Amino acid sequence: MGTLLTIGQAAKDTGLTPKAIRLYERRGLIRTPPRSPGGYRLYTPDDIDTMAFIRRARSLGLALDDIAGILTMQKESGTPPCATVRSMLTQRLQDIDDTIAHLTVLRSALLATRESESPPGKAHDGCPIVNAGHRRMENIQTHGRQNA
Repeated sequence: MGTLLTIGQAAKDTGLTPKAIRLYERRGLIRTPPRSPGGYRLYTPDDIDTMAFIRRARSLGLALDDIAGILTMQKESGTPPCATVRSMLTQRLQDIDDTIAHLTVLRSALLATRESESPPGKAHDGCPIVNAGHRRMENIQTHGRQNA
């Protein structure tokens, strides 16, 4: 069975926090470990490997539900579900590309607003830059482009 580790030792070995390990246990991503006579959770090397996988998958932006699905498929088939993981990573890349596109449009609008000459405003109109930027952002949100 190998050396058994407490939650603190498992956290240190995997780079996770004890709180995260307990969460993964509650969510069913890792098995409920046996306890020592003193009540400490005891994790096996296989548990540590699973925790390390979860940490890597989370660092790639995969959701816990996706990770649970991967672990279930692996447990059921006995082999890593590489095609499924590739598909999830492809979707994650698309999500990132969409976010970058949205942020690029937002950045352009902010730059244009900051650099634009403020239209003359009345004292009770507030800040002309904010008002112009607000109208520009409404157009972007409505029409999906800066020059709307």
